[in-house]
Amino acid sequence: MDTHTELRPWLASVYVSPNERRQGIGQILVESVMERARHNDISTLYLYTPDQADFYQKLGWRAIADESYHDTPVTIMSVRLV
Repeated sequence: MDTHTELRPWLASVYVSPNERRQGIGQILVESVMERARHNDISTLYLYTPDQADFYQKLGWRAIADESYHDTPVTIMSVRLV
């Protein structure tokens, strides 16, 4: 997110094809990245999402800001890994 270069590293481009959704694949992907980040001594991850804040909140992420990014409303979120 080029408007918040002070926030890093980012979880980005998580996508599960529509016919594979609601099977826990997204959760497995996100939790795997979180565990890998922990293993690499990363204490906080960030992401932004236009429409999946509830999904990430269920995985322990918290909203830190709502704003417009490239003319799209998004929620910026973070998760502490330590």
